[in-house]
Amino acid sequence: MRMATGMENLDPESRKILEQAMSMDSANRAMGMNDVRAAEQRKLAEDMERKNAEARRRRGAAIAGEDPVAQAMKRQAPIKRRKGMVKQGVPVPMAQPEQIVPAVQLPPEQTPVETAIDTGAMRQAFAKLSGTSQAPAIPEPPMPEPEPAIEPPAQPPAEEPKVRVTVPEQDFNDRPLDFDPSRDVNVFTPISHLPSKGLFYPGQLFGQSLKLIDNYYLDDIVDGSANTRTAINAILGRRIRGVDPLDILTIDEAYILHWLRASSFPKHGLWHPGYKCPHCHFDTDTDNVYNDFHIGFRNLKFTLTKDIDALASLHGANGYHTGFLDDGRECHVYVHRLRHAVELNNFIGKWEKRNGMTVPNAVRKAAGVATVVEIEGCENMDEKFAYISELPENQKENFEKLVVEGTVACNVSAVLTCGRCGGVVETPYPFRVQWFVSSL
Repeated sequence: MRMATGMENLDPESRKILEQAMSMDSANRAMGMNDVRAAEQRKLAEDMERKNAEARRRRGAAIAGEDPVAQAMKRQAPIKRRKGMVKQGVPVPMAQPEQIVPAVQLPPEQTPVETAIDTGAMRQAFAKLSGTSQAPAIPEPPMPEPEPAIEPPAQPPAEEPKVRVTVPEQDFNDRPLDFDPSRDVNVFTPISHLPSKGLFYPGQLFGQSLKLIDNYYLDDIVDGSANTRTAINAILGRRIRGVDPLDILTIDEAYILHWLRASSFPKHGLWHPGYKCPHCHFDTDTDNVYNDFHIGFRNLKFTLTKDIDALASLHGANGYHTGFLDDGRECHVYVHRLRHAVELNNFIGKWEKRNGMTVPNAVRKAAGVATVVEIEGCENMDEKFAYISELPENQKENFEKLVVEGTVACNVSAVLTCGRCGGVVETPYPFRVQWFVSSL
């Protein structure tokens, strides 16, 4: 009980150790432990107290800055124990503790202060807690900069409303029809105003209005398909008189087909793909949202690439133009007729079947020339095609001039009035099967 003397002067940690030792002493007596064993337990408690006191002293000195490096503890001889007791190990010198930097009192973190709070009361409370006579000044939060004014985006100009243009069929007095709309549709009517003027036919051509069976022939045909030529030739063979349909010139073919359609449906216009006016730049592709206007048969213009009277004189009574090739062979050039078109289609079909591929454009062009010429020494289409394909480069130019001199082409265009400004517009108008039967 002597250890209790002055116990109230010890720090809490030492007091706790002594209380544990005293409780152990009482427990040992209660358990019948002898005095030697009890003395050893008290010795261990006292050693632990000395070590703790020394550690507290070093920590206090380090904080005060007086003794930053702790001294190594002296070795202590092992405590003699009775047999069966575990010997206490030799204490290892403790590692020198790192230097502890004295704590520096930092100002409290500043929190954002709204402008609506009284900052004076907060400064007085801070001064009272910190023991200073004057609280540190808390900077006022900066006033937010005014945001720059954003101008609204400029509105695009309003687009002009789309217009619906329907070109009416013109006053057709410039191209009179060759038939009376009130006539009997089963009667064959003379066909006048042909582009060729009929100079290459033995007599007058006559035409009859189309029938329902003709529409059946053309309804499922796509331009360029193999049966297009067969269907058109069949229609011409039923509705044209005065000439063999295969002897009709290709420059007259588009005129005759549109004539047949107009004579059958004089109130139905032809569909037009569109135009761009050269005067007001009105474009049906972009300015006409409906693009649903039609033209009449008399709006079509047929223009030949050569003067037909001069060409007829060149061909003379024989019906062909004569010339001589560089190798001395005589060559006859004919005006292209439907029979030439049939012969070309037959040759292309055989060529593609023999070679297993689509005919190239160069082959098609050479074959097209071979159909309208007769070359001395060439008996059939294959021999003419082979001769033309193997011509030397220095002879091709003269041969092409000879062919061009004896042939003619026809360009078809539509002449109409602009739906916006009223100006005259002329646009190409190629023949299309879909347009031909669109209103039937």
